[in-house]
Amino acid sequence: MYRINMDYLKRWRKNSIAIARELGLLEGDILEMLENNTQLVLENKSKRRKSARKKWYGYVSKDKLTILVYEENLARFLPIHLREICNQTGMDHLLIRHLGCHLSGTEYKENVAYEVHIALADKRGETSKGWKNTSKLLQYYYKINPVFRSKIFYF
Repeated sequence: MYRINMDYLKRWRKNSIAIARELGLLEGDILEMLENNTQLVLENKSKRRKSARKKWYGYVSKDKLTILVYEENLARFLPIHLREICNQTGMDHLLIRHLGCHLSGTEYKENVAYEVHIALADKRGETSKGWKNTSKLLQYYYKINPVFRSKIFYF
């Protein structure tokens, strides 16, 4: 069974920060804070077991500057290359948009996140066909249904 572990989280965090830095999405001091934030993997046990399996990717605890990610999420049903893309976009969303905006003092709105998702996917798409296709799908879904702006492609 596919389960997310700390190695995955560290890799996704590193990838998110590197591309955000390259695109100038956040100030350097904010990116440094994000590099040092604490990330946890939630165990899917007891009360959380049922609800965690129905959740997308995870959530942010802004007061503790923590990103909590579900050990098992809906991406586990996808082929491995799509799991990686879905989980990476989840980290992008929580780390760069939620926590990054919180630390920089800018207002965060879900409808802004889709622009960041597309920008990051476009950049990654310069060297990856999977990411290039992901960018096209994101653009398509965001145009046809605003509900997808906060749900599609991050689990």
